[in-house]
Amino acid sequence: MITDKMVDKNVVERGVAYFRLGENFGQMITDLVRERAWQECQRDAAILILVENMDMAPDLAREIIDGKMKLVTNKDKVTVRAVKDKWKHPNFEGMEKEVETLMKEARSVLYPDMPSGTSAQLRMLTDKEQDEMRVALRDVKEMLRMNVRKALERAKFLVEWIESATNYESREHIIQRMQIEAGVGDFKPDEEGGNEEHDPLSGIKDDAKARIENSDLDDEAKARMKGLIDSQGKEADVFEDKEFKYDSGWLDREGHYWGCPIGLHIDLAGKLVEKFFRVPDTDNQSARNAERFLEVEGWMKCTGRVWYETEKPPTPSQKSTLKKWCEKWTMSKYYSKDGGYY
Repeated sequence: MITDKMVDKNVVERGVAYFRLGENFGQMITDLVRERAWQECQRDAAILILVENMDMAPDLAREIIDGKMKLVTNKDKVTVRAVKDKWKHPNFEGMEKEVETLMKEARSVLYPDMPSGTSAQLRMLTDKEQDEMRVALRDVKEMLRMNVRKALERAKFLVEWIESATNYESREHIIQRMQIEAGVGDFKPDEEGGNEEHDPLSGIKDDAKARIENSDLDDEAKARMKGLIDSQGKEADVFEDKEFKYDSGWLDREGHYWGCPIGLHIDLAGKLVEKFFRVPDTDNQSARNAERFLEVEGWMKCTGRVWYETEKPPTPSQKSTLKKWCEKWTMSKYYSKDGGYY
């Protein structure tokens, strides 16, 4: 026990410690009770936290929970006060659905539903990366039971991690989030006075590309990331790219190259399966299944100048076309069927 009075004003005297509040303490308490009320649907319990632990009037507690008031820490770092606020409770149900969508996308890479038990994306990961990502996925699942906001943050980080490590594009949830933020069906007058459809994601895309341009990425990586952003919200056209206009696409067993802008090879997969295998693309997840279908059929895939062998060894026709493609583009990496790359 401390018995000597300390000269410093950090106030420790005779074994009793007094702690000053952090400057974010008021906001932390505000967030805590709002989460309890709105996320966990325990409004009465949230009110009791403020009434019983902070000696607060019930009416003020309700105003804090409903977003009309909030707590802030005073300058003395010892007390808090209530000030006006304009907070609106988040769409926790929508956030939970987004977490589940992100988890599903992560599982599709880390636990592929394929006869071989692996996929082109999974083969790009080391055993250590696979283990760490699977632990992170379980952490997201556990966090979802306790805090949907933190679960969403962790789920986004996990999918971004997978994307950067495997060239996997979680296109569906990115488009959905961008459309929610930007709005859809936006029209603007054209020069002749008519109406032309305006890309509702243009503002977000321009902002993202500006941040990429100011980043430390090399020029090739910047171009690739900008291409991915431009592809969001668009659909792939099905055509045989004999001139290798695009450096991404699919190469069938007969050596025909079906090119597309970077980021659209998943969408293109669904259309190729429908065109050549008569399997309609009828639901939201069928495009991802179509990609796996083509992998199982032995179609080679290229995204961002990275080539992948899939479930079957390349045919002579595929090798011949790939050689011609290399005369137009510089290959970044080549992943073989056994998991090696060069």
